[in-house]
Order: sequence, then structure tokens, then C-alpha cells
Amino acid sequence: AHPTPVFALSLPLVMFWMLALTNAFNLLDNMDGLSAGTAAIVGAALSVGAYAQGETLVGGLSALMTACCLGFLWHNFRWREPARIFMGDCGSMFLGHMLAGLSVILVYSSPRPVVNLTIALPLLIMALPLFDTTLVIIRRKCEGRSISQGGRDHSSHRLVYAGWGEKRAVLLLYGMSALGGLAALGLQIARQPLAIALTVVGGAGALLWLGIYLSHFTGPQAGASGELETASASAPMVPAAAPAVVPPSVPAPPAGVNSEAKPAPAAPRSLRKSGSRSSERQPL
Repeated sequence: AHPTPVFALSLPLVMFWMLALTNAFNLLDNMDGLSAGTAAIVGAALSVGAYAQGETLVGGLSALMTACCLGFLWHNFRWREPARIFMGDCGSMFLGHMLAGLSVILVYSSPRPVVNLTIALPLLIMALPLFDTTLVIIRRKCEGRSISQGGRDHSSHRLVYAGWGEKRAVLLLYGMSALGGLAALGLQIARQPLAIALTVVGGAGALLWLGIYLSHFTGPQAGASGELETASASAPMVPAAAPAVVPPSVPAPPAGVNSEAKPAPAAPRSLRKSGSRSSERQPL
């Protein structure tokens, strides 16, 4: 089949989508388990949606991505201990690139009557990484900072500043991502254009409110449960000042005794050269 004009016109949008999702999952990798867990939820939702449309290739690859992320989470998201392994930039960008590509394949392989639904499906499923990236870009631009400059200003950090703690903040973002996936799958079952429009607009409004709310938290708050955790991670360790040493007081000499100490007589020249007694010499 030859490329259609619609396909040619959509290429810039596809390239932007791939670039945005690749960097979004990289930016989302700012806490233990956040990027991998979100990728697992996104992959599971894409897999179910693809199988519902009869796209077994996209569904199988998405399921494999979910399984890989779940295996990685066993070592990357530990509740009572720090992570054992980290994915780094290569791992997070690979996840974003693969999931973005699978969503593009799902859209292009869908039948024409449900193409609008299929476009809304990835938007709802990818709502969390897109929201976090948009929030970071807007806040850094408003503060006059470079977008590529790192910082603790992501949605997860702001939840910790609000008092959630790192683990609970990650679980809350898991719930947001799962809610977007469930909404997308519910719309796929209903297939009502009005429901799709209301869900997309309502979700965008909720994320806008959440972004405005989180923008008020720019640092650890007094009395927050995550204050010590974030402060110790962001602030450098400053050694405590050594206590002042007070010299012991010397008792005054009794009356009639000269308080001036007389210098001790110098040792003979021979003793200074050869040492004192032979029993005090150090062994070889």
C-alpha cells in the first residue's frame, strides 16, 4: 500500500510523539520504581486494548514489556530498603521509545471507524508521564531555568514536599496511571464519541488543577513526613562542629611556695644521643 496524504502529514506529529514519550519516561525516572512501575501499567493497558482490537503483535509485545518491568521492579522498588539496581537513562528512554512506538502501531493498524478512539487511548494511558513532563517544563520556564537542568521539581518530589513520603508518592502516581488506563479501556468498551470527549476534557481539567496545586510545593514543608528524607538527599552533609575543649583548672599553690616553675636540668649530651637506658630502646 502506498502512503496516503494523511500519513505523510502525520509524520511530524509521530516524530514529536516518539520524542516526547522517550524523554518523558526518562524524566519520570526520579524515584525508585516510578518509571518502571508506570511503564508496567502503561504496557498492561496497551496490551489489553490491543488484544481487544485483535492486534496480537502489539498486545504480545506490550505484555512482554510489562513482564520485564515487573521483574525489574522486584529489585528497583523495595519498601523497607533502597533499590538494588537502577535502569539509568538508557533503560528509561528505551521504555519510553518502545511504548510510544507500540501506541503508534496500534493507532495506524486500527480500523477507520475507531481511529478517534484509538488516538484517545494512548493519550489517556500516557497521561502521567505527559503530565509530569509538562509540569516540569512550565515551572522551569517560569523560573527562568533551562529545561535540561536537573532538579527536584517533578510531581513526585512535590508530593513528598506535601508530606506524602517517597514510597506513598510513588504508589499514588501508580494509582493515577492505572486510573488513566482504566478510563481508556472503559471508553474502548463504550465507544461513544461524547463519552470520549467528556473523559478527555475532564481528565485534562483534573490534571490542570493538580499541576496548579503541586506548584505551591517547592521545598520541604515544616512538619511534613518527607522533610527529613528530601532534605538529606538534596542538601550536602555538613560535619558538626567539634565541642570546645576547656583546659582543666590548675589549683593555686599553697602560701609560701614559689609559684614559678624552675626549668628541668638538661640531659647530658651522651644520653640525648644514645637514649636513656637500654631496656627502653624500641625493638628492631
